[in-house]
Amino acid sequence: MRKGVSGMRRLAAILSVSTVMLVVTGTGIGQAATLPELSNYSAIGTGQVLNLHLQLPAALNTVLQAAGLSNVIDETVSFSRSIGQVDRAGNIGTGLGQMFSGTLDNALETVTKTVLGKALPKANVSLGDAAAHDSLAEINIPDAVAPIIHLGVSEVNAATNLHTVIRNLKAVVSHSDSKLVGLKIDLGQAIVGQLKTLLQPVLDVTDKAGGLIDTINGGLNTVENVVQQTLGINVNLDLPKVEQLLSQPLASVGVIETSSDTGYAGAARVAKGVTRMADVDLLGAGNNALIHIDSLSTTTEAAITGLKGGSSSSAVTKIVGLKILGNAIDLTKDALTINGKSFALPIDTVLTPLTTLLKDTLGLNIELFKATHSATPTQATAQAGTLKITLTPLNGALGLSLGLAGPNSMADVQGSPVLGFTPKAPCRSNCLPTTGVPTTLYFVLGATLLGATVLVRRFAHSA
Repeated sequence: MRKGVSGMRRLAAILSVSTVMLVVTGTGIGQAATLPELSNYSAIGTGQVLNLHLQLPAALNTVLQAAGLSNVIDETVSFSRSIGQVDRAGNIGTGLGQMFSGTLDNALETVTKTVLGKALPKANVSLGDAAAHDSLAEINIPDAVAPIIHLGVSEVNAATNLHTVIRNLKAVVSHSDSKLVGLKIDLGQAIVGQLKTLLQPVLDVTDKAGGLIDTINGGLNTVENVVQQTLGINVNLDLPKVEQLLSQPLASVGVIETSSDTGYAGAARVAKGVTRMADVDLLGAGNNALIHIDSLSTTTEAAITGLKGGSSSSAVTKIVGLKILGNAIDLTKDALTINGKSFALPIDTVLTPLTTLLKDTLGLNIELFKATHSATPTQATAQAGTLKITLTPLNGALGLSLGLAGPNSMADVQGSPVLGFTPKAPCRSNCLPTTGVPTTLYFVLGATLLGATVLVRRFAHSA
C-alpha cells in the first residue's frame, strides 16, 4: 500500500513540474512580431488662400498700361508649401512662404522697391539652409531680438531641418507660412470714369429708369413673395445698378494667412495645411457689399505609422457669415440657413429657380468645394476647399468679369513598406499560447525535466 502511494506521489510531482513549465514557457517565442518602423517616406502640406481673376474690357488697355497693368489680372495671394522626404537616394526638405504670384507682381514690386526699398516678400529654404523670414513692413518693440510687441504687414517664413526620431530613423521637419493684413482692390476714379464712358451705351439700357435692371427687379418681387410664402422668411433680391457696382471697391480682405508643416509625432509621419481669410467684401464694402463673408478657412491633416489603427486624416472646411445682397446665408453639410432660419437641403423648388435667376441676370455663380480625406497604413491624404465665386454681369455683355477662389489646403503622407514586421503563421488547430520557447524545444525540456524529477525523488528516498 505504501509503495502504491509513493508511486502516486512520484507521478504527481512529474505532472506538476511539467504543467508549470508548459504554462510558464508556452511555445513560439521566436515568432513574436516587432513594432513597425517607417524608414522611407514623403510628406507634403500646402495652402493657398486667395486667387483673384479680374477681366476688364480690352478697350481700357491704354489707361491700364499707363499704370503698368493689363485688362486681365490673375493673382494668387498668400501661398505656403512644406515638403519632407527621407529616402535611400537622399533626404529632401523644403519650405516656401510666398505672398504674391501672378500678373500683378511687376507692378507691385515696382512700388515696393520705390517706396520701401524691398522686393515682394518670399521665403524659400532647403535642407541645410538657415530659417528664412521676410516682410514688407514690421515694427518690433523694443527690438527685433526680443520683441514684446510685434506688428507685421505681409510676412513670410520658411524652415526645414532633419531630425533623428529613434535609433537611426530620420524625419524632415519643414514649416512655411504667409500672412497679410489688409488687401483692397479699387479701380480708382480715372479708370472707373473711362469704364463708364466706354460702357455708356450699355448703361443706357441697364441703368435708366424703367430699364433692364428695374424690369428684372420688378420680376424679382414675385420670387421674393414665393420665398416668403414657401419658407416664411423675407429676402432682398433687388439687383444693384451696374454703375453702382463699378463705383465701389472690387474686393477687400481684412486678413489672409496660410501655414504648412511636415514632421513626426511619435512613430507617425505627419503633414498639415491651414488657410484662413477673414472680413471679405466683393463689389462694395460692409453692408453695401454685393457679397460679404466673415471668414473662410480650411484645415487638412494626414499621418501614417505603417499600421491601419495608427494612420489618420482629416479635412475641415468652414464658411461663416456669408451674405449675398444683404441676406445672411450659412451653409453646412446638410442644411441651409437664410436670415437666421434653417432648412434641410435640398430645397429644389426655391434654390434652383433662385440660382438660375442669379446666373442669368447678375452672372453670379457660387461653387462650394467639398472636403475629402482617406487613410491606409502607408498613405494618408486630405484636401479641403471653401468656395469659388464668379461674377459676369449680363453674361459678359459688359466685357467685365470677376472671379475669386477662396482658401484651400492639402496634406499628404506616403511611406514605403514597413521594416521589422514579421507576420505570424496562422494557427490551424489546438494552438498553444505563443509566449514561451518554440514547441520543439519544449519537448526537449519536458523530457529533461521529467527525468530530473524522477532522479530527485529517488535521491530523496535513498536519503
